[in-house]
Amino acid sequence: MLSLNINEQRTLDFEVQLSGINPDQLNGALRFNINNIEYGFPAKFQNESIVVNIPPLNNVVIDNIKEGTTIQASLEINGNGFFLNPWSGEFLISNPVKMEAKIRNIPNNDKYVSETPEIKISKLMSEDEEIISESELDRSIEDKLNEVYKKRNSTKPKLKEKKKESQLNLITEDQIYKYMAYMGTKNKRVQDVIYEQAKDNAKTNDLKDIFKEVYKSLKRSEGWSFL
Repeated sequence: MLSLNINEQRTLDFEVQLSGINPDQLNGALRFNINNIEYGFPAKFQNESIVVNIPPLNNVVIDNIKEGTTIQASLEINGNGFFLNPWSGEFLISNPVKMEAKIRNIPNNDKYVSETPEIKISKLMSEDEEIISESELDRSIEDKLNEVYKKRNSTKPKLKEKKKESQLNLITEDQIYKYMAYMGTKNKRVQDVIYEQAKDNAKTNDLKDIFKEVYKSLKRSEGWSFL
């Protein structure tokens, strides 16, 4: 008795000795009788073999077939006015429980890897990281702004301290984007991500506070290349 898993395809290869007729003249099928319904699967003839491909019976049979069921099968051949039954036997049905699982996203350092390209940017400073004082941050930003303005206009006289402090207070969104480009972050999409993150982390919606967060983010990313 042969076993047959009804969830899988199976190929049967019968070794035969044929005489008196050409294989091209033959037709045939492997027939199953299941719950008084007959199912047939075509046979392919070669010189010394007959091959039958049995598809997964779960995809073909109308009724459910229980584990351990025995079904009758026969190989029926006809051609040139002859009818032959060279093989008959039984199949013992197996229907094992099967489950497949696939991880939708693969965790990588507590983040999820996506199949689509993404831009990775270091997160903004959190509360438990070292934070410089507000006055030191303002002075550092003013120095950087003064450096930018100085390079744009080398003939412009050196600004007094009072004028330096006003540069941060008068910052605009366009100037923030120009500053990011000046610092090497020229990709518009990356700039938008940095700006939105800075906006979320800023103490207020004031452009001055948003620019401070942009400055801190770029300061931590110095030496990186944003493509």
